[in-house]
Amino acid sequence: MKTTADLYERGAQQRPDRIAFRFGSEHRTYGEYLSRVKQLGSAIELTGIGRQETVGIFGANSIGHLEATGAAEYGACVAALYNFRLTAPELEGLIAQTQPVVLFFDAGFAETVRLATTGNESILRYVVFGDDGPDWATPFEIFLQEGSPEGPSRRPVASEVATLFFTGGTTGSPRGVPWLHSSLLLAGHRFGPLVEDISLLQVSPLFHTGGRCPVLCAMWAGGTTVLESGFDAVRWMDHVSSHRINWTFMVPAMMQAVIDHPDLPRYDLSSLAYVMAASTSIPPPLLSRAIETLGPIFYVAYGSTEGGYVSRLRRAETRADGPAETTTRLGSVGQILPWADVVLVGNDDQPVPDGEVGEVCVRNWVFQTYWKDPEATAEALWRNDYVRTGDMGRFDEYRYLFLVDRKKDMIISGGENIYCREVEVALEQHPAVQSVTVIGLPDEKWGETVMALIVVHPGEVLDAEAILAFSRTRLARYKCPRRIEFVSQFPMTSAGKIDKVSLRRLYAEGAQPVTT
Repeated sequence: MKTTADLYERGAQQRPDRIAFRFGSEHRTYGEYLSRVKQLGSAIELTGIGRQETVGIFGANSIGHLEATGAAEYGACVAALYNFRLTAPELEGLIAQTQPVVLFFDAGFAETVRLATTGNESILRYVVFGDDGPDWATPFEIFLQEGSPEGPSRRPVASEVATLFFTGGTTGSPRGVPWLHSSLLLAGHRFGPLVEDISLLQVSPLFHTGGRCPVLCAMWAGGTTVLESGFDAVRWMDHVSSHRINWTFMVPAMMQAVIDHPDLPRYDLSSLAYVMAASTSIPPPLLSRAIETLGPIFYVAYGSTEGGYVSRLRRAETRADGPAETTTRLGSVGQILPWADVVLVGNDDQPVPDGEVGEVCVRNWVFQTYWKDPEATAEALWRNDYVRTGDMGRFDEYRYLFLVDRKKDMIISGGENIYCREVEVALEQHPAVQSVTVIGLPDEKWGETVMALIVVHPGEVLDAEAILAFSRTRLARYKCPRRIEFVSQFPMTSAGKIDKVSLRRLYAEGAQPVTT
């Protein structure tokens, strides 16, 4: 197999009657999926779209989303997967950047699409998922019927772009990262557990690599993917129990919600065998509790849109018991995978020795360029072929990678570098702390100052002075938080990460300092 089109055909040939996808009461077998992808691919081609021109998809998780993505890829077009949480101006920027010829979107986002595309001349057809769409868009099922069951006249090749993913845009406008068919196919094969009969619960958004690649992995194994359009702890537990899910993906907030839910004992989660813990640093105390509650089923993964799948802490190593060496590594993202080459680079643009902190730079099969942006591409590369991830990390003596911060989040206070993750790890050790995030705020005297935002466990009482005293037992004075705020929850990005950009914006003024 060389393209995702080959993967879809293989599934239909080998397991035509096996259910590939479930979403609520709707489902598709592998045979049905290929049949609909081919006919939809033909309908897209009949709009007059050219080879490697763009099909935009703006919607939450659904089978229709997967069919539109698959149809674009099958017909040698580029599937541009837009974050459905974007505002109209943000979507307008991505549409201007990618120039889609066909745009699929959820009916509930019609007004956002209308505002974002007013005056646009590249889009020839608007296709709407769901009922009650606007009269200027064609309903999905009607558009599908315009195509031939024989499929599109052209097929993709391995070296062509299959899908366009977008960076988070936390430091500027999102950038498109094209993934070739060869890259996407390989990532799907390598992404998950190499077991037969995968039953995957996919909650994370399909517009992310962390949403798309697990689905492809399940298709490699001829398994079933159960889709959800968002996370709810009760629905999550019900899906695992009723569909006998054996593989899924969790971020810290999901772990916390499940293991602390009072109804957890009512659900049979014994089918779970592999849980990928990823997207952001996992607090070791939380991961330990999750292992103790749900069993030794977790493995930690690290990757990025540009860097692909970079490292893994294997399930056998992700243990809450054992020697200190083992439990310490719960704070790592494991060892570098065989297909990735990683160098940590210091401020002087030179590699740093093991034990010292540097920016994680990755060379593998994924990153070629940013979409139509050669200047940004040149800035992103180190020594021409390693992509800078923006993550700061260090290797221990056995080459386990520990992430310490995002480069843009590092705090410089009084000339000293302070890594947010180091402060967070220290404060997470307090028994009353459920979760914590640390940000840097402007300070007239020191340049920046450390602020800690803390969520306490239900029923616990904690004040700023207690946190300050605790931090002094574990951190140098200059690393201790000078501003402390107790909150009920954190704003989150679509990738399940704490949105530190909005927190810095919110607390740039007004938070009261605590004297250290």
